[in-house]
Amino acid sequence: MDTTNSIKYSIDNVSFRMVFVEGGRFLMGSNDNKDQMPQHEVILSDYHIGETEVTQELWEKVMKANPSEFSGNNLPVDNVTWEECHSFINRLNKILHDTKQLPYDKAFHLPSEAQWEFAARGGNKSKGFKYSGSDHLDSVAWTRRNTNRTHPVASKAPNELGLYDMSGNVWEWVEDYYAPYSSQSQTNPLNTSNKSSGLVIKRGGSWYYAQEERFSPSFRYGYYTSVTDSSIGMRLCLY
Repeated sequence: MDTTNSIKYSIDNVSFRMVFVEGGRFLMGSNDNKDQMPQHEVILSDYHIGETEVTQELWEKVMKANPSEFSGNNLPVDNVTWEECHSFINRLNKILHDTKQLPYDKAFHLPSEAQWEFAARGGNKSKGFKYSGSDHLDSVAWTRRNTNRTHPVASKAPNELGLYDMSGNVWEWVEDYYAPYSSQSQTNPLNTSNKSSGLVIKRGGSWYYAQEERFSPSFRYGYYTSVTDSSIGMRLCLY
């Protein structure tokens, strides 16, 4: 895995950056909220994660269409289902493999729930903030308290890893199906065994909500794979 701070990829004139996240261990979840309990140790290998959410410009370049309710090249794509995000990722991987920007032994994915939370907390550089990058929500997040729509990516302050909008703007789908946490220590966890529930996880909160707890790095929300709205987008992960 490339250990530089970030890697830039381009499709024609549209580029995006992936930020390196050094692997490590952390306590995932929270003992202050039933759905986030029990807090448990997770160990992760190195990976890269999107510096921002996927923009409408990138989505449209790959998919030749734009489903978003709020329109703008540098706005996060919204109104995308979990299944549509997988279609986007499959096409993106093919483009970047074909153009030799991406080795065939690497591929983009949705982040696992653990990868997303570790990155949102600031990884090994974490300062223990309440939200992703700050104890002051308005400095890092677009929420119902300061807007009524999405805003251009990276228009609030980043977190310790240089990642933007991990709190607020749009919810972000992750790869895992919804299931209660285990108390056992886990290495590179990914829950793909609970498909019968039809629920997967979205993370980070969005412009649509004002409740502060929804913007915590540990907050998780189970949602149906085929349902979406203007408050849901995505972020890429590479490993």
